[in-house]
Amino acid sequence: MKNFNRQETANTKKVIECPICLNQDQIAKVSAVYKRGVSETSSSGRAIGVSAPISLNESPYISYMPISMSGMNISKLSKKLAPPSYPKKKSFGCFKLFIIFIGSIFTIGLGLLAGMGVAMSETPGIATEPRLSKGLGIFLIIILFFCFVLTWVLIGFLFKRRQNKIDIEFQSTLKLYNSHYSRWNKLYYCFRDDIVFDPETNEYAPADKISNLIYKDFLVR
Repeated sequence: MKNFNRQETANTKKVIECPICLNQDQIAKVSAVYKRGVSETSSSGRAIGVSAPISLNESPYISYMPISMSGMNISKLSKKLAPPSYPKKKSFGCFKLFIIFIGSIFTIGLGLLAGMGVAMSETPGIATEPRLSKGLGIFLIIILFFCFVLTWVLIGFLFKRRQNKIDIEFQSTLKLYNSHYSRWNKLYYCFRDDIVFDPETNEYAPADKISNLIYKDFLVR
């Protein structure tokens, strides 16, 4: 195990030591310990496929296909000391937008067909004269067209407002993440006592309770 002797903070030049054993020989930055326990792995090989013969005179056909796999190995200690997860930005919901689009197209389409049917009709249906019936059909088409445009203007407005709200929420979450990551990056780990500690405040916690130091502003005391 690497010896980490006489570690000091950049600002105060204070000697960093474990708050329990009061030694410096078995401590290291949490970020360094975490990176040491994370490694990428890859492997390659061949997959064998066997196809059954169609007739009794044929033999089974064997095929080979090259395959490759990659992954990541994380030690148990690195899992305990993992940094805060980067926040994910919410999406508006493409499925909801698609449903709204299909619904509006279907509704407007039915209205246009009804209007065209009235406009092309030669027999007085709603009106007492064919001319009035055609005029009513054209008027209905125009009204539905403007309703269609107004609907999409409203959808665009709601989409923009929702997107702005998502951006504001993400920026707020990102600010918290940066604060928590900075706090995590300052922590140290003691191999002897299996604890993490803040060298500036001497607060410490078991390695599997590192969240108590990272998210201490969210904990109810």
